[in-house]
Formats: sequence, structure tokens, C-alpha cells
Amino acid sequence: MIAHLAEKHEGGTVDDDNCAASGKRKQEFTCIVCGLVCARKETLRSHFVRKHTQHYDYSCEYCGKEFKIKGDLTTHTRLNHRESPVMCDVCGKTCRNSHSLYTHQKHAHYKAKYECPRCHRRLVTQENLDQHVLTQHERKEKSVCEECGKTFFENYDLRKHMRIHTGDKPYDCKVCGRAFARHSSLSQHLLLHTGERIYGCDVCGKSFAQKAGLICHRKIHSGTLPPLPVIHIDHILKEFIKK
Repeated sequence: MIAHLAEKHEGGTVDDDNCAASGKRKQEFTCIVCGLVCARKETLRSHFVRKHTQHYDYSCEYCGKEFKIKGDLTTHTRLNHRESPVMCDVCGKTCRNSHSLYTHQKHAHYKAKYECPRCHRRLVTQENLDQHVLTQHERKEKSVCEECGKTFFENYDLRKHMRIHTGDKPYDCKVCGRAFARHSSLSQHLLLHTGERIYGCDVCGKSFAQKAGLICHRKIHSGTLPPLPVIHIDHILKEFIKK
């Protein structure tokens, strides 16, 4: 049923005044579960499968990790099992794969020169910066929260924010009954029930059950720290829910 909804009822056509005047139609594809709006049908389909289904149809032949989308499995296999460690030619640090090398060099050696004055994102060229400002800040109409005046570029973000004022908490923990306003908060909470401590400090090795604990802990270490590693928790929660 869910797959049918994603395939057949995932979006609608939206006409604004400018589109009507020009004779062009602007298509938007909206997630029927969380309201996320995507410009492309393929983007919505990938989002829907990753976030709102529990079908892990693809598994890694090397480590057994499961994935919902074949492309995610392909990327995992290439980065974790087929690529050899790569050495940084600037400082000599050995990185696990090409993606780790890219992340290391981006943060440690090649920080982009041009910074956006509005959101502080850094870009490589002035042309990139100009395009970023135009598309991300000047062309977008802001949605304003009527309660507090905070502005958002996406209606989806405004809807999530409104739960602060309404007190709506639609995501319930099936173990202890605690409710959360965001699905991501529920997922992090469920990690406490698994008993696993998957977030490890890359400086001292201390481990934590939740990402927030690691973020708070890292503040005790001085100097420039590498970015937090990306840790996927879907497979851990899936195994826990099965029990």
C-alpha cells in the first residue's frame, strides 16, 4: 500500500501567478507522509523509501549491512570494501577511502575562500557565491511563523517549527511511551533502549549512546577537531525493533 501511494500519489502540479502568466507549469512532488516538497519525482521516491519504509532489499556481500536503495549499497561497497586507504599528499594522514580524504582535505587544508554573508557557507569561487546568494537567498520567498516571527525558506521547515507552539508530538516511543515532535529525535531516543554506544570520540575514545552526548563531550578537547563522522543508525534500530 505504501509503495503504491509513493508511486501513484506522490505529487501535484502547482501553478503560481508567474507560471500562469508565462504559460509554464511548475511541478512539485510532495511526500504524503511528512510533507517534504521535491522538485523531481526521483528525489521524492528515494526520500520516501529511505524515510518511510522498512524494506531492506539490498545487503552487502562483505559485511551484511542492509540498505533500502541499491545506489546506497553500491556507494557503501565502493567506499568501505573496494577502495584501499588513501594518503593525504598535504600532511601525510592516511584516510580510509577517497570520500574520507575529500572530507579531510576540505576541512583541514582547502577551506573555500568565499563566504556567504547571510548563512556563512563557504564556496570556491566568486561566481559560485553569487549564484548561491541569488538562488538560496534572493529568489526564495520566506514563510513567516505567525506566533514568533521566525522565517523559513521551506514550508516543510515551518510546519516542523510550529510543533514548538502547538505542542504536537506525533512520534511515540513504543518502549516507554515518550513522545517527540520530530522523527529524528525519536530515533536518537531509541538508541538509549538498544544499550549500544555507537558514537565514539575520535580524540579519547569515550563512547556515547546518542549523538548529542558526543557533541557536548567534544567541547572539552582543545584545538581544531575533525568533522563528526556520519553514522547510520537505521540498521541498528531495525534489529532492535525486531526483538
